[in-house]
Amino acid sequence: MRPCARTSSFGALGLTIFASIAVAGCGSSNTNELPVTNHTPPAETEAGLRCELTLQHQGPDELALLFVIVNGTRQPVTIHYDRPFMQFELRITAAGVERSISEPVINMPVESQQLELVPRGRASFNTPVRLRFASRPSAATDSFIWTISGEPAPIEVRATIRIDGITVSPCVARI
Repeated sequence: MRPCARTSSFGALGLTIFASIAVAGCGSSNTNELPVTNHTPPAETEAGLRCELTLQHQGPDELALLFVIVNGTRQPVTIHYDRPFMQFELRITAAGVERSISEPVINMPVESQQLELVPRGRASFNTPVRLRFASRPSAATDSFIWTISGEPAPIEVRATIRIDGITVSPCVARI
């Protein structure tokens, strides 16, 4: 294991919790996934990799994130990522106005992983991050809860995946 240091426009972050990964067509699946509440159609990049983001209600006040990378090419693609999956940046808007996100600072080890994504294959990446609304960001007792400024409202979440060696267009979901 190696330590994870993540820096984004929202703050530094390093962490560990074992996120699950399921690869469709390879015989494994995640039976602990929450019901899908909303996601947008995937966007395709020049390399043929598409991204889907699903937001799932987790209790009355939190949203869980699920990422899916689809290999739309006829060639396998090797993906090097960290577990837990935290290699993304979020941008959230409500009624066209950007909302700030408070991310707690976490320093924990991560585990490097490699995945061979078969042609036309899909890989699901769960993350321990959950989103919640708050009038004012407060110190969260759970390091994996990121707080969205303001009162609850319909939002658009745009996630940019940051995995070395691959290019994936931002994923977008609305809820």
